[in-house]
Amino acid sequence: MGISAAVLEALVFSTPDTVKLLPALPERWASGRIGRVGCRNGASVTLAWDQAQRTLDVELATTVEGAFSLMLPEGYAIADLHDGLVDRGDGIYNVEGKPGSLWRFVAKDAVRESSRS
Repeated sequence: MGISAAVLEALVFSTPDTVKLLPALPERWASGRIGRVGCRNGASVTLAWDQAQRTLDVELATTVEGAFSLMLPEGYAIADLHDGLVDRGDGIYNVEGKPGSLWRFVAKDAVRESSRS
């Protein structure tokens, strides 16, 4: 695996049935953005993260029909759930993809948000 592939897999890792966001984010990358990462299941992801704010802005698009799991970083949850995304708990969501589907959402640190209430 080349360095580019290793960096990409630290930000978005995919299999035919799973997309993991920021599975191995280095601590030094406190904030950043990556655009239109093609996944192995026909989805694409654009994301921006801010570790200080504990937020993750996500755009998820699908080009084929099929279900897969979307896994957020530990402790994160989607703030406003959309049609086609089902919360399984622990930052894991079922996605019902259809050609041309597009979701934009913000994921936040669920523990931090609940302590503010």
